[in-house]
Amino acid sequence: MVFRSSPGTGKTHLSIGLGIRACQAGDRVAFATVAGWVARLADAHAAGRLQDEFTKLARNPS
Repeated sequence: MVFRSSPGTGKTHLSIGLGIRACQAGDRVAFATVAGWVARLADAHAAGRLQDEFTKLARNPS
């Protein structure tokens, strides 16, 4: 799930609440900023392990 809006509109608050509720229901949750995901994938690409990173992400059902 991706939330996009102006600063200060509650995206982080909503994301945390939904993540907590999903965890309470037994789901796994990954939470990061778009900048964090881009950096993670860019680093993996530069290291020649982008496919490995996609495989790790696919194991997380959230």
